[in-house]
Amino acid sequence: MPLINVVFLLLIFFMIAGQLTTTDPFPITPLRSATGGDPDLAPKLLLIGRDGRLALDGVALDEATLLARFRDAGLSTVRLKADGAVPATTVIALMERLRDAGLRDLHLLTVPTTE
Repeated sequence: MPLINVVFLLLIFFMIAGQLTTTDPFPITPLRSATGGDPDLAPKLLLIGRDGRLALDGVALDEATLLARFRDAGLSTVRLKADGAVPATTVIALMERLRDAGLRDLHLLTVPTTE
């Protein structure tokens, strides 16, 4: 009987101490980078999926709505997490449209290379 009490206490401890995170609305395989960085620099997270879908803080949006949100809300900083299969020209074009909508600080999230 005492062993089951210990198991339940450990279960409760890990349930309380564990950190729950939200999942992305679609799968993302991040770009690779030779340098590291702090992924928690900005409060907003923008996702670009392999098929071009966009999401801001876990909410899927079309590009027009996204740009309007940047203009209307005055968002000036964002973290960008793009799938590695998205062409660089697509990412750069979106970054330019975001800049025109008022974005001033963008942090491109990547994972370090294993080489």
